[in-house]
Amino acid sequence: MKKYLNYIISAGIVLVSFVLFMLLEFDVISFGTKWVFPWFFVFLAIGFGLFFMVKAFMSRNKLNFIFVSTALILFALIYILAALTRMEWYIILVCALAYLFFMFFIGLAAGVGRTYDKPDNEQEGYKTYFERKAEREAAEKNEPEEELPEIKSFKDEDK
Repeated sequence: MKKYLNYIISAGIVLVSFVLFMLLEFDVISFGTKWVFPWFFVFLAIGFGLFFMVKAFMSRNKLNFIFVSTALILFALIYILAALTRMEWYIILVCALAYLFFMFFIGLAAGVGRTYDKPDNEQEGYKTYFERKAEREAAEKNEPEEELPEIKSFKDEDK
């Protein structure tokens, strides 16, 4: 079940976006805009942006998910501000830059606590390939050779 959870959530986001789009299309809800179809992509961007943001804090690959969620939510933020508020373009740009700086600091906070594994060659007691090979050859020289078992033949037993 855990394996398919991402697919189930993604399908739910698409379904909810489609339902909201259909509600806009049939004037059940209205945002007062002429064009309805782009709102489907805005709903998708918000849903997947939030999904990737939650997923970012649950995974090891935080920065990639934060980057994708930032791009999706930024697209939705710019479209919502442009369509609903009728703000000037420079105010929208300032809001978008403020959001980018906020997400940059979230990404820094998510990436600061990383621990890195020490490479093998920096650990104590590490030996190079040639040192290990020399030890193995020395150990093989000191070992007595194994005696081979006698091979008996069935012909010898009859005599």
